[in-house]
Parts: sequence; structure tokens; C-alpha cells
Amino acid sequence: MGNGWRVTRWGIIGVVAALVSALVGCGDDSGGEGPYKDLPKADVAVSALASALTTRNLSIAPLVAQPPADELDTIFSGVGGLTPKVTPGPIVYSHDGPTATASLHVTWTLPAGSWSYDTTAHLTYDTSWLVVWDPSLYNSDLTSQNRLVRVRLEPERAPILDLSGNALVEKTDVVNVGIDKMNLEESLWESSARTLAAIVDVDVDAFAQRVLDAGPHAFVIAITLRQYDVPSAVADVPGAYGQPDTAMLGPTSTFGQPLLGTLRDATTDDIENSEGAIQAGEKVGASGVQAYFDETLRGTPGDMVFLWERGSLATLDRVTSESILFQQDPVAGEPIHVSLNRDWQTRAETALADLEKTAAMVIIRPSDGAILAAANSPGWGAYPDATAGAYAPGSTFKIVDSLALIRQGFNADSMLNCSTHADIHGQIINNYPGYPSWQNGTIPLWKALAWSCNSAFVNEYERLSSANLQEAAGSLGIGIDHDLGFWADLGTVPTADSDAMRGMNLIGQGGVLMNPLGMAAVSASVSAGHTVIPWLVQEKKPQSTAKPLTNGEAAILQQLMGAVATNGGAGAAGSVLAGAKTGTAEWGTSDDPHSHGWITGYTSGDLALCVWFKDGGGSADVGPFIASFLK
Repeated sequence: MGNGWRVTRWGIIGVVAALVSALVGCGDDSGGEGPYKDLPKADVAVSALASALTTRNLSIAPLVAQPPADELDTIFSGVGGLTPKVTPGPIVYSHDGPTATASLHVTWTLPAGSWSYDTTAHLTYDTSWLVVWDPSLYNSDLTSQNRLVRVRLEPERAPILDLSGNALVEKTDVVNVGIDKMNLEESLWESSARTLAAIVDVDVDAFAQRVLDAGPHAFVIAITLRQYDVPSAVADVPGAYGQPDTAMLGPTSTFGQPLLGTLRDATTDDIENSEGAIQAGEKVGASGVQAYFDETLRGTPGDMVFLWERGSLATLDRVTSESILFQQDPVAGEPIHVSLNRDWQTRAETALADLEKTAAMVIIRPSDGAILAAANSPGWGAYPDATAGAYAPGSTFKIVDSLALIRQGFNADSMLNCSTHADIHGQIINNYPGYPSWQNGTIPLWKALAWSCNSAFVNEYERLSSANLQEAAGSLGIGIDHDLGFWADLGTVPTADSDAMRGMNLIGQGGVLMNPLGMAAVSASVSAGHTVIPWLVQEKKPQSTAKPLTNGEAAILQQLMGAVATNGGAGAAGSVLAGAKTGTAEWGTSDDPHSHGWITGYTSGDLALCVWFKDGGGSADVGPFIASFLK
């Protein structure tokens, strides 16, 4: 063959492989074949279509003919403003004419999840590639006779349970009691509103004005009550109406409300910030556990998208399985478990309800720090003094002083100078009025605490720095900001800016601020023999970051607080408490003096508590209350 070439078996295989490789390499979105008779590709037209469908702006779409101006408004009239994202897919060109089909990938981002599918666009070439409009571009089941409707499937809000799994807050049948103006003569609107308001005990003037301001066909709610709480006299009020409903309620209208919280109607901001999880007319947590754990309790909404005939009102009871395009069932909320004990909480609220003064109390189980009760008297208004108040704790803070002294080497019998008064650079700090003079002089620590000698502790101001007090307070569960999952404050122990202020802090009068929750935690720590951080929510138990309270330190504190209970310093409360400390903190002005009354302590069982009266004395006023409460 001279200079010619020879094809071997292996050479033929190599040529075939190269041809196959070349064919595969030139494949594109056309599916391996280009447009008819070398027409330009349709990629630009399909991309423009996808963008137009995503933005709902068909004016930028390369259409053969524009649909009616209200076409997209009609298609999407029932989906609540949602629009899918459309992206272009592969294009298949016809072999025998200037036509093509393009795949479109449609993705909806719904609160319940993502919904994706493909549709098909039909194109024709006439100087450029154009798309034939059809509603099926958005969904293959859409026609000129139907539209899309999306319904949010509301999840079941979870209950708040106690540690045994019993519901403390759960869905309850209620009645919205109000005036139905549509079925009442205009001349009776105001008089009926006033009569009803008086019966159900709401602001008469305010409700009457709301009724007058509402539209002529409005139903204006005065109050929501449990079914069995609706007064029978309501039935006799012209225009009064009871609308059945459900609400998340506790055992009573007041049960643990500042802690457990309440619900309110969702605001515009709630809805806009929820990314579709909340919609108008729904309830969200307004306070307490309900607000803090709202997302957990609320659950995850579901979604349903279905086809509905154009020009008619969609109703769920007429939806058929064949018309449903997408459905994701809602996921119910998860319950939150709280430590409140139904009996203790009810007893605390009942006891405080009988008081004419502002008062609060907290009960803690020392063994694990569980908050068993936190209650406020009716005079508390909207502020939960029991867990978020900020008041001078008076001599109850001397428990903290005592721990700080113990860490300086003191024990119960270490001697202190209980002078007639303390003098800090000319700042005179007296003992409480009526302090027995025969107890002045050098006395042991246990007696200084039992008789609450101010000067004995103030005279140690040079020994006890602000850092010493802050460390001791933290070891007793207070003075450190812990996230407890509800509106709570475990007190403030500030750094004193002068010796005089440090001396005042030692008797709980300077800048030290506490509430019954914090001072109950102090007693719980002493009783348990270790640092106790109170907790309400089982799913959110705080961990102490303070220097731990040791068993040895706690043993001395138990001896000191036991002396308060047994030596008369706790008054009547000493008969029911194994360890205690009283406090009376001055407030008000010289012309109008007042004092806070405190007692914190623990029983021989697994119980620690603190009771605070806004006006009163520790042993004189709070003592008898505790004795009666615990008997």
C-alpha cells in the first residue's frame, strides 16, 4: 500500500468512540437537536417567560398574544399574595416546523414547606420565538375556567402542663359575650351596652363607646367567659348575644397568669415577621410562658392548594380530593411543662386575695429548685411583684452578709460588735426602732442575725467588699441574670460607690433590690445545702454560674436561720418554719414613711418560701400571715 495507511480493528473502535464523544459533548438544553432549519435557539425567550411568570408581569413575556388584563389577578386571587418561582428547563425543538416545547420548573415556598413541579410551555417562531399563553404555564391543571386557592391549615396550640402531665392551660369552651347591633334597635344600642357591661363587670363607659363606634351590623364583644361563668342576667339584656368559641385558659382566670401568660390577637408586625407562620385573626402569646415559647406551643401550620371554579366563592366543605393539588397537614404545637403545683398556687392566690394590701409570695422546692407557686395580691395590677419586683429586701439580705463573713473565717459563734449605732465617716446607721439595748455589745453571729442587729453587720463594712457580697449572693442563687423563660428577675447587688453605701447594702437598704422569687431562692439554697437557681419551665432549667455554696457553709447558715426561727425573731412564722429571716425596709419620705415587710424561710420538709408586704413589718405583719398559711 506504499505510503497509504492501514485501519486496524482497534483503530475503528477508536474512531467510533471519538464520534460518540463528540456527539455527547455537543448536547445542550435542546435535548441534543437544534432548532428547525438552523433557526436561533429559544433560550432567551424561555428565560424571559420564566422571569415574567415569577414576577407576575406578562408584559415582559414574549407571548403570541397577551391574555386578558385581569388574568393573573384571577388565577392568583385565592393564594394570599404568594407567587411561585419559575425557572427555565430543557427545550425540545420540533423536527418538522418552527415550534418547540420548554420545560418550566415551578417552586412555591409555603409556610408548611416547599411545593415543586414542572409545566410545559409551547413556543412558535415568527421572526422571534414566542410563547403561546395558557394558564397551564403555572400549573398543568389550570384552565381558563378555574383558579388557584390556598388555605392555611391552622395547627392545634399545645397546652401548658404540670410536671405530672396534667393540663394547667388548655383549650376550653368559652362564650364571647357582647352586643349584636344588627339585631337591636339603634335607640337601644347605648342602654343595652351599659346594662351588659355592668352585669359582666367591664368598664361601662368604655364598652358603651365601643358599641356606638362600631358599624351598624357589628357584634361587639364585652368579655369572654367560660360557659358556666356567664351570668344568667345576660339573657335579659336586649341585643345581648353569646358567641361560642374556644380559648386557652387555666383552671381559673387568675391561675399563675403572670408566669403562664396570656394570648392576644396577632398584630400586623406579628404577621409580617412570621414568614407566613401567623395570619390575621390568630392568637399569639402576649406574656409569660405563652409569649416566650409561642413558636413551640403554636406549632407549624399546614397548607392546602386546590382548584376552584372562577367567579365563585371557595368553601372548604365542597373541596374534593380530585381538586387538591398540594396538601401538607399542620403539626400541632409541643406542650411546655412547668413546675407550678396546682394546690400550692391556688392556696397562695386565695390567701393573698383576702389581703387589702399589695403583697406577693413565692414557694420553691429546695431539692430541685422547682417554683411551686408565685402569686400576687389583687392590688398588684399588671406588674408581677412576686417574680419581677425590685424592692429593698431589708434585713433578709443579712443571710448574704453571713455567708460572706463565713467565707472570711466566721462561724455561728464568731463575735460581732453590736453597737448602739454604726458610724461610717459621719454617716449614722441605727438599729431598728425598739431594738433591745440589752442585746448591744459584743455578740455572736447567730444572735446578731436572730435579733437582726444592723450595726453588727454594718460595722464589718471594711471587711466585706462589694465583690464579697456579689459572690455570696450568687452562691445563694441571686444577683445574677438567668434566663428563666418568663418575666423574672433574681435581684441586683450593685457595686457600692462609697463606704456608706456599702454599709447600707449590708442591711439591704442601699442599692440592693430583690423580690420574693430571689429571697425564696436564698432560703432554698440554705435548706438544700447547695446553690439553687429557681426554675419554672422544665425545658429550660438554668445552670448556676456562681461559686458553689458548700455543705459546710450551708450548715452554718442553717444554724443561723434556725436561731431566727427558734429565738423569736421570726415572730409567729417561727412556729412553722425551721429556718427564717425577717426584714423591714424603709421607703417613702420623712413626711410619709413606709416600710416593706419580708420573711424568707424554709420548713422541715422540702419547702422554701418568701412573703413580701409592700406596707408592713416582717415579724409583726408577715409572720402571722405565714403562720396561718402553713398551718
